[in-house]
Amino acid sequence: MESATNGRRAPQRIDPALEVQAEPQELVPRRRPTQERSRRKFDALLAASRDLLTEVGFESFTCEEVASRADVPIGTLYQSSPTST
Repeated sequence: MESATNGRRAPQRIDPALEVQAEPQELVPRRRPTQERSRRKFDALLAASRDLLTEVGFESFTCEEVASRADVPIGTLYQSSPTST
């Protein structure tokens, strides 16, 4: 796509999520589970995430599939997420 005024292309924006970070960042859950039931759900989400990443890789990883495999509502996954993705 060329600009009509100067004939040059507009700079392409890079998705910040795809940028390589110099230092890995530790992801911390937004809310730490305190009740036993909450800890079980959180552990199920982590296990489902690990298994799904191993099976399908990052490109095919979806939050919906993680929640389904962990047998929890998608909102439970979003509540524990440190960022809104």
